[in-house]
Amino acid sequence: MNTNDWNTLIDFRLFEVKKVFNELEQSYKESQWENELLWQVLMEFGDEHIWKKIFLAITETYGDRSFPILLKRLEGLLTYGKHAIAYAGLRYLLTNDNKHDLSDLECVSLGSIIEAMFTVVSEDYEDQERMIIDLTDWLRQAEDTLLRKTVHTLLSQHHKMLNRTITDTNSPKAILAFLHTLLLYDLDVPLKNAVSDLLDTEWPFLDADIDEKEFARFLWICAYFSMDNVLLQAATDSGRFLHESQIPEIILYKAYSETMTQRIFSKNSLEKMTLLLSQWKLFNEREKDKLKEKIVQGLQSLQEASAGTAAPNNMKRANEIWQIKNKTSHCPHCKQNQLVEQRFLVDGFGKKAVQTPRQIHQLLLTCGQCERVYAYDRMKLEMNKALEPLRCKVDLDPIEYPSNKSKTNIKIMKEPLSSVRNDQFRWPSTEVQESDGHSDRDGNFREETPLHRLGYRITGLNRGQRWDVLVHRAIPAIALKEIAYTIARNVRLRKSQTGGRAKFSYAIGEWEHDLKRLKQEYYKSNFTWPSY
Repeated sequence: MNTNDWNTLIDFRLFEVKKVFNELEQSYKESQWENELLWQVLMEFGDEHIWKKIFLAITETYGDRSFPILLKRLEGLLTYGKHAIAYAGLRYLLTNDNKHDLSDLECVSLGSIIEAMFTVVSEDYEDQERMIIDLTDWLRQAEDTLLRKTVHTLLSQHHKMLNRTITDTNSPKAILAFLHTLLLYDLDVPLKNAVSDLLDTEWPFLDADIDEKEFARFLWICAYFSMDNVLLQAATDSGRFLHESQIPEIILYKAYSETMTQRIFSKNSLEKMTLLLSQWKLFNEREKDKLKEKIVQGLQSLQEASAGTAAPNNMKRANEIWQIKNKTSHCPHCKQNQLVEQRFLVDGFGKKAVQTPRQIHQLLLTCGQCERVYAYDRMKLEMNKALEPLRCKVDLDPIEYPSNKSKTNIKIMKEPLSSVRNDQFRWPSTEVQESDGHSDRDGNFREETPLHRLGYRITGLNRGQRWDVLVHRAIPAIALKEIAYTIARNVRLRKSQTGGRAKFSYAIGEWEHDLKRLKQEYYKSNFTWPSY
């Protein structure tokens, strides 16, 4: 063959090869399009049973390469609003085959998926509660896998948002699940802030719905930060479990609290408490170890005190102690300075001059720049316990607790009623069992609530006048959540008294009328409405 013939043959062969490649490319595009179309159909119409088979097939086929594929499908499911199916897929991320370290892109993707699932709002309160509990359960399972670092970072960055979202459900189960998760991941600062927020603002909305085991779990988590006394002061309903319950968690708390109050250490105290701790069923082993550290530290400090350990000669005396809020970590006066813990000598004061002076050394907070000494509320309670029958002198810090004189003017809302923000929360129930005898909660009825101070009352006002107070005074100044819970609490307290339903039938009827109208004009169907 001459040169021209060879060139012609080569060109022909190249043309054939190019044609084959074009056909392959077209076939690939068509198959890829068909593949994506199939995934879209599955996203739209596939149920949980089908998707579980798909997730299993992905993990078995791709092994340790299945992680990014699963993430992509979970993102697609969330886009289509298939949240329950997406949660089922999360479980497959915990399989033993996924042992490789996550890339930065995978970490971001997983964080976005979990954050999106936590912020889903369901019209069904029970569905939302179940979703949150399932998600926090998954986070705890992930703690013992290579996903721990990613989840830890997610919780560190978004704990405030997650805490607000979960707290707004007013579900003791969901809130406890979140607190347990923070405890397991050693996120003590976010956990402490969450507990502080809970006690400062949310506890009245939970108190009546707490059961015995939930109370025990809340109590020990608070005790971990020495906030148990704050909880017990707020627990007007659930506090009865402290005296009635016989579960080992409560028995141990009472033994530990009594020992610390009496400040008498005996050698067998730790052994007895360790035995009770081994009987716990409400905390896992990691959580029990952390709580045991708290108990041991308390008993050791008591042992040192009972052995006559004297305060160091150079220990400073706290002449002025200022009370600050539980979540304050920087000096209110110097702003940027981090508060540090330091032991101080604290004097006890009595009303009678004949009382014997007493002095203790207490761990407090101080600022390295201005040298002010601060105490949280729990520290104040600890000092007063140790000094009984004397008391310590602690003043409210003027910056943390400004004078009420500056808060006397109430701003009137100018926005239309439809623009009032309706925070998501579980609407309070007004149903309660009537007591057999004289109600022991009569004394807990507080007429001087913020709502009452604004002029809301049954006596002397008709329905129109009360509604005017609610619309033009209460709603601009108080959250809808607090208004609803205050009215519902009034109803529950009256119904719980012997013969209360009949005796206070008028007031109960008026309160429930106001609740019904609040529902009609402000309710956004994002929490469970009470039955009454």
